[in-house]
Formats: sequence, structure tokens, C-alpha cells
Amino acid sequence: MEHRPTQSSAATGRAQGTIFIRELSGKVSVLDVCWEDTGLDLKRRVIQKIGLYSVDWIKLIFADKQLEDARSLRHQGLTNHCVVHVLLNLRGGGDISALPPVCDFPAVTAQGREGAQPHSSSPDKAEPEEQTREARRAMAACRYSAMLTGKCKRCVGEILPEVTPEIVPGTEENRTVYRARIPSAGSFHCSETGLGFEVSAAVTVEYEYGSWAESLSPSARQEWMVAGPLFHIRAEPDTVRAVHLPHFVCLADGADESLCHIAHFEAGRMILESPSRINNFFAVLENPSFSQLGVLWRKIRSAIKFIPIHSLVLIFRTLSAADVTLHLYLIPNDHSLRKAIEEEEMKWKSKHVPKPPQTDPLYFGSRYQVSGPSDLEITPTQLHFCYRSPVEQQSYIEIYTKELEKEIRLHVNGQDDGSLVWEALVRPGDVSLSALSSQTPTGQSDFYRALSFHSLNPFRWHVQSPCLTHIH
Repeated sequence: MEHRPTQSSAATGRAQGTIFIRELSGKVSVLDVCWEDTGLDLKRRVIQKIGLYSVDWIKLIFADKQLEDARSLRHQGLTNHCVVHVLLNLRGGGDISALPPVCDFPAVTAQGREGAQPHSSSPDKAEPEEQTREARRAMAACRYSAMLTGKCKRCVGEILPEVTPEIVPGTEENRTVYRARIPSAGSFHCSETGLGFEVSAAVTVEYEYGSWAESLSPSARQEWMVAGPLFHIRAEPDTVRAVHLPHFVCLADGADESLCHIAHFEAGRMILESPSRINNFFAVLENPSFSQLGVLWRKIRSAIKFIPIHSLVLIFRTLSAADVTLHLYLIPNDHSLRKAIEEEEMKWKSKHVPKPPQTDPLYFGSRYQVSGPSDLEITPTQLHFCYRSPVEQQSYIEIYTKELEKEIRLHVNGQDDGSLVWEALVRPGDVSLSALSSQTPTGQSDFYRALSFHSLNPFRWHVQSPCLTHIH
């Protein structure tokens, strides 16, 4: 029989703190707690947070140990900004060994910067009340979850407050310029591009996507693999302490970080710099001088097919085509590629079909097979995974069906080992005109939200321009 929860920590005035709750799906939530609460109290808070009905359904794991129901969080060693893992009690419970490596998250101050001071092991010696309150505001304002939704189930990302840029027409044809007005000193990330900045004061930064195809010479392409978007950045001198450049190499399997470099293009020359530090989704360059910057990974012939890449599946319905025509893309997780695809699909009056986009890490040069029910006609059955610059036509599979009567499940598997890297369920309602007509136009922020799949019937799949000139 369950007891009612104890009084809230806010009501009792007892010492409080903030912890991160991580589910096995990778989703991370922020939770305010009282250190005198018990493990059972925390369970009740967690099931409310994640939408379960009984504390008997979960186990809470901290520092590789299961939290005890009767003991306080203080006595079980929990501290500010620690990570507690949630396991479901299914048929005898989960396996703690299946947990990803524990990773503590950075403290966030009012300006969103990583706190430099370590937390005391005693929750009583918590941050001053005002600082804690401001940290909570910063985290609440941040839609950027610790798990960077849609990127990787195993890679944990930094928490940075989000800044939404003004989007203005560029000086060149078909070029968009982003103008971010950063309000104060601290660390911020752009909601549209993923680009991050550490600044010393309020500043306005302008940036736009560049083209690797135009900037990277043929000889350099033989030696270097593109590992993220290229940016042309402009800012007042000495205002930006560091820039966080997105990359799509998955580091969870121990990719060699010494192969990572930042390309800096000036006056037609490429200068290579070593990043100041690398994390799961960014290469950080301190005291940058701005022009065009992007992340490259040195190629090692024997290892190029063994560099795991954060990747996405994207699906659109083309409203200007006959019956139901879908386009399916398999791309590295690169905002500039997604934007280029959006813009191309808008020409065909396409609508985004929301489906979970995240795949398991993929490998450049490998082939992946699309499969579904036997009544689907799939042409071709394999897709060559590669990087193509945003200025090039992106490869896609065309899916055609006359009618949508029942749901189907689609799979993408590695050709070499048959491993499942992505699957989704497509239902008739997902691609119905009524459902799609309620969307905002392709290219809005909803495009970057998680996708979800619905049902088609007889399909015809075609690949368009299967990876002609690609850079990897």
C-alpha cells in the first residue's frame, strides 16, 4: 500500500537542490529535490514526471547502486546536478550493466555558463539561494535537453541556454544570414543551427552556412573527412571567447579525437587548428579569429569505414506529385543539410512527415537496406551512405502508393551485418492531406522536432541521384 508523499521541500523550507533524471531512452529531465526526501519520495516524483502509475514499476540507480526507498537522498550521496538513472522493473527488473556511462552535467549559472566551482559532497553546502534560483531559470529556459534529443542514445550533450536568431536575407542569392543578439556574458547555443558561443559581454553575432564543396580543395578531400557544417561567422573582435562548432562523429565507441581539426579558411587558404576541447556534439575553439570555420576529421584509409556518424532519416510528402509520393533521406545529423533539404522540398510543395529521425550511428561508404512488408516495391533495395555538400542535390528514396489502408513498419538495416539501425511505423493518418495541411510550412522549427511514422500500402521506391560527387 502506497503512502502519500511527504510535504514538498518548498513547503518545509529544507535544503534543496537540482538533479538530472535520465531514462534508458536517453531523455534527460531536470528535477528539484529536497535532500531529506527519501528514495521513495523521489520515485513518486519521477513517475509523475515521466508518466508512469506506480513506484513499483521503476528502480532508481545512482553511482551504480540502486537507491533505497527508506533512506534520505543526503545519506545516499546525492549532490547538486548529479545524474539518477531510471530502470523499468520488467520481469524481474533491468540490468544495471546496460546503463551508459554516468556523466555529470555542468552547473549552469544565471548566464548559462558552466560553473567553475565544484559542488560539495554535502548537499547542505549548496549554492546560495539566489544563484540556485537563477540556475533553475536558465535550465528551465533551455529547451535543449541534456540528451540533445534526436542525436544519439549514448552521447550526452552540454546544457546551454538557447538563443533564437533573427533570420535576414543574405547578400548572395539563396543565402540566409542568422543574427543572434546574445544578451549577456555566458555560453549560448543557436536554436536554428546548433552553433554555440561563449561571450564576455552582450554582443551581436552574424553567421551563415558556407559550402565545403566550394572551399575544400580536391586534394584536401583525399586527406580530410567533413565532420560538420561550415560556418561563415562575423563578430566584433575580442567579444567571443570561444565558438562551439557542431560535429556529427559519434564518440561513444572511442573515436580517435586526435584526428579532429578545425578548418579556418582565409583568403583562399585553409589553416588547420586543433580544437581547445571536444565533446560529444561540438569541437570548441577558444579565442577564435572569424571567417569560415568547420570541423574536419583526418582520414586513415584503414579506419574510414569505422568512424561512427550521428545520422537521421527524414521523410516528406510531395503534394505536387501524383497520389501519395514520399521522399526519404538518410543523412548525417548536420543542420545545413537539413536546411538544404527543406528548401528543396519546399519547391515541390512538400510537407514534413513527422517520424523519429534518429538512427543508430552509421558509417560513410557503407550500404543500408530499406525493407518493409512484402507488398512494397522497393527500388533500389540499398542506399549508399555518404556526405554531400548542401549545394549539391541530396540523395533520396521516392515512395509511391495509390492507397493508404493499413499501417506498415519500415526498417533500415546495415547490408554487411544486417543490424537494424532505424525503424518506424507509418499509418494512413501520418500522410493524409488533412493532417499535413495543418502543419506550418516546411522550414519552421517543427521540422527539427522528433518525427513519427504512419501507414502506407503498396509502394514504389526510387532513389534519386545515388551519391555522385560526395565528400567524406
